[in-house]
Amino acid sequence: MNKQNILLIGSSGFLGSKIFECSPKKFCVWKAHRNTMDNTKIHHIKIDLTDTISIKKALKISKPKIVIYASRIYPHDSNPKKIKIYTKKLVQLLNAPKTKLIYFSSDAVFDGEKGNYKENDKTNPKTDYGKAKLSAEQMIKQFSDNFLIIRTGYILGRDKKNFDKRSLEVLNCLKKNQKIERFDDIKRSTIKVEKLAKIVWKLIDQNLKGIIHVAEKKQSPFEMGLYLAKKFNFDSSLIIPVSYKKSKIELAVDTTLNIDKLSYTFKK
Repeated sequence: MNKQNILLIGSSGFLGSKIFECSPKKFCVWKAHRNTMDNTKIHHIKIDLTDTISIKKALKISKPKIVIYASRIYPHDSNPKKIKIYTKKLVQLLNAPKTKLIYFSSDAVFDGEKGNYKENDKTNPKTDYGKAKLSAEQMIKQFSDNFLIIRTGYILGRDKKNFDKRSLEVLNCLKKNQKIERFDDIKRSTIKVEKLAKIVWKLIDQNLKGIIHVAEKKQSPFEMGLYLAKKFNFDSSLIIPVSYKKSKIELAVDTTLNIDKLSYTFKK
């Protein structure tokens, strides 16, 4: 029985590497990287999402039924115009063979005024990063009818190399017995990277399309810091609660995600 080909863009990244690690054996997963690699390795492809020729070559070689887009387009992550252009081009290239696209978006597409956002709630990003994510979503919805957009909040945990950048910042301070301030009056949805990776493969099995929110907990950065201190037996008093209102940073207060749709999907 022939395995279904899947092209995993961003397979060397924090999320992408975990998705590959959790991949079922029934799929043939092609690992696509931006950086130079050993091209003698089976099922490895170099790809540049800003280069049409590079994308076409990767698609021709891998012949994927599904493309999992778990990559940044560095250095344009917070540039809505650039993200719009590159996402549109990728989607159009996938349309000819009707390849399904799985795209990772963010809770940053919401303004944080109410929290517990559902998939069909009004988007209103406050940051350039959120606007860039929304631009990508819009291009996907406009130019494809075979897609799954997965919105997440903070992705936490560790891959084979290290912890996520938020956890790593806290842990580095705790190891040095240094105090670190964390906001206690903003809320985010969080999920462990390994759980998210496993859910991705379940959603592929379900052949779900459209938009879905994927998350576990609803926490403040202060609560996340306390969790790490307790888990690794550090002094939790080093985590100092502060209000975002005292900072000059414009932040969405509560971008937590409602996951009723996800729960229903897995109960069917």
